[in-house]
Amino acid sequence: MKAALEDPDSELYWGWNRKKKKYDKKRRVTVISGNYVVVIRLTGSQKAEFVTAYVADTVSTIERIRKGPKWKSGQ
Repeated sequence: MKAALEDPDSELYWGWNRKKKKYDKKRRVTVISGNYVVVIRLTGSQKAEFVTAYVADTVSTIERIRKGPKWKSGQ
Protein backbone atom coordinates (compact mmCIF):
# COMPACT_ATOMS: atom_id res chain seq x y z
CA MET A 1 0.00 0.00 0.00
CA LYS A 2 2.79 2.46 0.84
CA ALA A 3 4.31 1.93 -2.60
CA ALA A 4 0.97 2.74 -4.23
CA LEU A 5 0.59 5.96 -2.28
CA GLU A 6 4.14 7.09 -3.10
CA ASP A 7 4.22 6.02 -6.77
CA PRO A 8 4.73 9.14 -8.94
CA ASP A 9 3.03 7.36 -11.86
CA SER A 10 -0.19 6.55 -9.99
CA GLU A 11 -3.48 8.14 -10.96
CA LEU A 12 -5.12 10.28 -8.26
CA TYR A 13 -8.81 11.11 -7.98
CA TRP A 14 -11.26 12.53 -5.47
CA GLY A 15 -13.13 9.87 -3.55
CA TRP A 16 -16.89 9.33 -3.57
CA ASN A 17 -18.87 9.77 -0.36
CA ARG A 18 -21.77 7.32 -0.56
CA LYS A 19 -23.70 8.89 2.32
CA LYS A 20 -23.60 12.38 0.83
CA LYS A 21 -23.76 11.11 -2.76
CA LYS A 22 -21.04 13.44 -3.99
CA TYR A 23 -17.29 13.66 -4.50
CA ASP A 24 -15.31 14.46 -1.37
CA LYS A 25 -11.94 16.20 -1.62
CA LYS A 26 -11.00 14.78 1.79
CA ARG A 27 -10.96 11.30 0.26
CA ARG A 28 -8.29 10.34 -2.22
CA VAL A 29 -8.40 7.37 -4.58
CA THR A 30 -5.10 6.10 -5.96
CA VAL A 31 -5.01 3.78 -8.98
CA ILE A 32 -1.75 1.97 -9.65
CA SER A 33 -0.71 -0.74 -12.10
CA GLY A 34 -3.94 -0.29 -13.98
CA ASN A 35 -6.29 -1.88 -11.46
CA TYR A 36 -4.99 -1.70 -7.86
CA VAL A 37 -7.01 0.88 -5.90
CA VAL A 38 -6.18 2.47 -2.54
CA VAL A 39 -8.61 4.83 -0.78
CA ILE A 40 -7.55 7.12 2.07
CA ARG A 41 -9.37 9.79 4.10
CA LEU A 42 -7.34 12.93 4.80
CA THR A 43 -7.43 13.96 8.45
CA GLY A 44 -4.90 16.80 8.46
CA SER A 45 -2.33 18.55 6.30
CA GLN A 46 0.09 15.60 6.47
CA LYS A 47 -2.11 12.82 7.89
CA ALA A 48 -4.60 10.33 6.51
CA GLU A 49 -6.53 7.22 7.50
CA PHE A 50 -6.61 4.08 5.43
CA VAL A 51 -10.12 3.30 4.16
CA THR A 52 -9.67 0.34 1.80
CA ALA A 53 -7.54 -1.23 -0.92
CA TYR A 54 -8.60 -3.70 -3.57
CA VAL A 55 -7.99 -5.05 -7.04
CA ALA A 56 -10.66 -3.67 -9.35
CA ASP A 57 -11.76 -6.80 -11.15
CA THR A 58 -13.94 -5.14 -13.77
CA VAL A 59 -13.22 -2.48 -16.36
CA SER A 60 -16.38 -0.61 -15.34
CA THR A 61 -14.99 -0.04 -11.82
CA ILE A 62 -11.87 1.68 -13.13
CA GLU A 63 -13.89 3.61 -15.73
CA ARG A 64 -16.18 4.92 -12.98
CA ILE A 65 -13.17 6.09 -10.93
CA ARG A 66 -11.59 7.77 -13.96
CA LYS A 67 -14.78 9.73 -14.66
CA GLY A 68 -14.40 11.50 -11.32
CA PRO A 69 -12.45 14.70 -10.67
CA LYS A 70 -8.68 14.35 -10.73
CA TRP A 71 -6.75 15.02 -7.57
CA LYS A 72 -4.34 17.94 -7.78
CA SER A 73 -1.30 18.23 -5.52
CA GLY A 74 -1.86 20.67 -2.69
CA GLN A 75 -5.65 20.26 -2.47
